[in-house]
Amino acid sequence: MPLAVVGKGWVVYFPFDLDRCFWGASNQDHLALLRNAVACAARDSQPLTVSGQGMVDVSYWRQKDSVTAHLVNLTNPMAMKGYMRELIAMGPYTVSLELPQGRTAKAVRLLETGTDAAIHIEDGRLIVKVPSVLAHEIVAVDLL
Repeated sequence: MPLAVVGKGWVVYFPFDLDRCFWGASNQDHLALLRNAVACAARDSQPLTVSGQGMVDVSYWRQKDSVTAHLVNLTNPMAMKGYMRELIAMGPYTVSLELPQGRTAKAVRLLETGTDAAIHIEDGRLIVKVPSVLAHEIVAVDLL
């Protein structure tokens, strides 16, 4: 896997369309290559990690006075091929968020369920327990 520095960033180059190959074949080796390439090019710790069962699409938004993690449950009988057939609740999930330097959490809520989140700090990261995700859950962190 060729790795190069371009400007201020790192680039991993594959001389073929690995993402299309993974989507078409759902080959776990392709997925491992993609994951390793992203981790290698990122160089730093990931601002958001999620652990738990099932297939979840995640995103991390950082704004001036908040950070937000979106978890979208993609676990269903037709996950990679065809339309979604049914919603299957998954969880629990452990969400680990990197907070901006010098900031702490003022409030942490799970917006879809409308509840305060169970949290703790571990190795400088905010750890949030998400009991279950049916379709979508939002971890909203207001910062001090």
